[in-house]
Amino acid sequence: MLNRILMFFCVLLFLGIAENVYAEDSASLLPPNKHFAVDWVKKLKLTDMQKAQLDAIYAESRPQIETLKQQMITLRQQMANIRAEDEKKIRAILDEKQAAKFDKIQARFAKQNRAPQPRHERRQRFKMRENNI
Repeated sequence: MLNRILMFFCVLLFLGIAENVYAEDSASLLPPNKHFAVDWVKKLKLTDMQKAQLDAIYAESRPQIETLKQQMITLRQQMANIRAEDEKKIRAILDEKQAAKFDKIQARFAKQNRAPQPRHERRQRFKMRENNI
């Protein structure tokens, strides 16, 4: 029964760690804005008047979007704090052997959920491995 409870809390922590990885960097909290990823002026061959209207539309919605982004960041930080408190409480009920296993599982989850490295860094690491073999 204790194993099931421990496993349940590990799953909860895993979900928390997955979100914590993204909570550290506000830029990674939200997917890129698809409207800005497309150059509508070029794609649609907008006139100068249409371009001005498009800019006005984006300028009007930008403050609302920024407010929502800040609220999301705040909520994710609050969730991370709650999960950190839960982790402390869980560790308090574990013996040394269980705590060591708990830490090992958490480290594995953190490694799996870390933000991916840029492509050039991955290539450099791969080249270093090839040279060592």
